[in-house]
Amino acid sequence: MLNDLVYIYDDRLQCKENLFFLEQLNGNEKKLYSFALGQKSDRFSASKIYGKSPSHQTYQSLKKGLIDKLLSSILLTNRGYTIQRERSKIYRRVMAVQILDLFGMRPLMKTLGKKVLTKCLSHHMYYEAAGIARLLFMHLTIFEKNLERGEQYFDIANKSWEVYYKEMEIQMDYSKILYFFQGRNFTKLSKEYGMTAAKYASKLEYWNSSRIYSFYYLIKYSQAYAENDLLTCVDICKKAIDYFDNLGFNYDISKANFVFQLVNCYLELSEFAKADLIIKTFVEQTPDKSPQYYRFQELRFRINLYMGDIEKANSSFNYLKKNIRKMENTFTKDRLLIYELYLDILNNKKSNLRRLKYNMNKIQQDKKGTHIPFMLGVAIQNYMHDIDKFIDSYEALVQYSYRYLSGDEYERTRHFIKILGSLLDGNIDTNIQLGGEKQQLSRTSLEMIQYESLLTLLHATPHASSTV
Repeated sequence: MLNDLVYIYDDRLQCKENLFFLEQLNGNEKKLYSFALGQKSDRFSASKIYGKSPSHQTYQSLKKGLIDKLLSSILLTNRGYTIQRERSKIYRRVMAVQILDLFGMRPLMKTLGKKVLTKCLSHHMYYEAAGIARLLFMHLTIFEKNLERGEQYFDIANKSWEVYYKEMEIQMDYSKILYFFQGRNFTKLSKEYGMTAAKYASKLEYWNSSRIYSFYYLIKYSQAYAENDLLTCVDICKKAIDYFDNLGFNYDISKANFVFQLVNCYLELSEFAKADLIIKTFVEQTPDKSPQYYRFQELRFRINLYMGDIEKANSSFNYLKKNIRKMENTFTKDRLLIYELYLDILNNKKSNLRRLKYNMNKIQQDKKGTHIPFMLGVAIQNYMHDIDKFIDSYEALVQYSYRYLSGDEYERTRHFIKILGSLLDGNIDTNIQLGGEKQQLSRTSLEMIQYESLLTLLHATPHASSTV
C-alpha cells in the first residue's frame, strides 16, 4: 500500500498547494518515502533505516505514520480535469460538514451544509447530497423544531438517494455490456442493449443526472456499434456532446470520451478530414498537460501514419515518445512500439527489431490488437532490410493470423498477408485483391499504414523482383 500511495502522490497528485508535505517529514520518513518511490521492499527499507526486520515495531510505526500523512495530504490535491478539481473541492467540504456534525458544532454545520448541498446538487453529486440533506433535516427537525423545513430537506435527501440508486443501476447495466464486449455475443445482444436504454429514456429529465445521461448515451452507442451502424453512432455522439456542452458545469471527462468516439467513427467511415478537424479543435481547447491532449495527439499521429505523411507523422511521434508518462493506458504504451516499427517502415529505416521484440514479448494483452500488426511490420521490415529472415517471420505471422483473424472485419488484413506470401516467389502478386469494402482506420485498426501504400513500398524494394 505504501509504495502505491507514494507513486500515486508523486506522479499524479502532488501540486504546489501541498508541496509542504515533504518538508514536514522527519529524516526517517523522508528516507522511507524515497525508498517507497524507488519501489524498494519493506525488508530493504527496514534494514537501511533501522537495521532491523520489517516486522519490528519501530519500522511498522514509521510506516503507519507515513501512510496516514500521505492520505491526509492527498485530500488537498488540486490536480486533474476541471470536473475532478471541482468535485475534489466539494468532497473536502462535505467531509468538513460531517466532522462539524460529529463534534456537535451544529450551527456552523447548518450554515456550511446548506452551501455544500447546493454545490452537490448543481454538480450532480447525489450520494453526497443525500448525506448532507440527512444531516440538515435531522438538525432542523430535532434541534430547531422546524418540521416544515426538516421535511423539505428530507424530500431532497429522498430524491437524491433515488437518483443515486438509478446511477448505480444504469452503471451496472453498462458494465454488463462491457463484459459482453469482450466475448463473441456482443453483436448478438444489440436488441437487449436497446431495451436497456429504453428503461431510462422517459425519466432522464426527471433524474437530471449527468452520470445517468452519460451511461444512457454509452448504452445507445453500444447498440449502434454492435449493429455496425456508424452513422447512428455519429448521431449519438453529437447528442451526447451537445448535452455536456449545455451542462451548468464542465464535465470534460465524459465529453472528451464522446468526442473521442466521434473521431473514431469518422475514421472508420474514412472521413479523415472531419476527424482531423475535430481533433484540431479539441486540442486547441484542451490544456497541453492533460492526458486527453495526449490521447487526441495519438489519434492525429494515427491519421498521419495511415496516410503516409512522413513529416507530420515524425513530428507527432516525437511528441508521443516525449510525453508517454501522461498515458495511464498500458495498451497505448504497447502500441507505441508498433508505431515506432511502422514509422521506420515509412522512413525506409531499419528498426532495432531485437529491442522491439523484447518489449513486445512482455505484452499479455489482446493479440489481435498488438501482436498481429507487430508481426506484420516485422515481416515487412525483414523483407526490406534483412531478406534472409523474411520467410521465418512470414510463417510466424501466418500461424497467428489463422488463429486470430477469422472475422469478416479482418478480410483486408488476411488478403494483404496472402499478397505478402507471393513475395516468397520473388514477386508481388497483383492479381490478389485486397478484400473489404474500403480502406478503414480506427483507434484499434490493424492497418497502421494503408496496405496499398505498403505494397508500393515493397514493390520499390531493390530485390522485389528477385527470388527470395
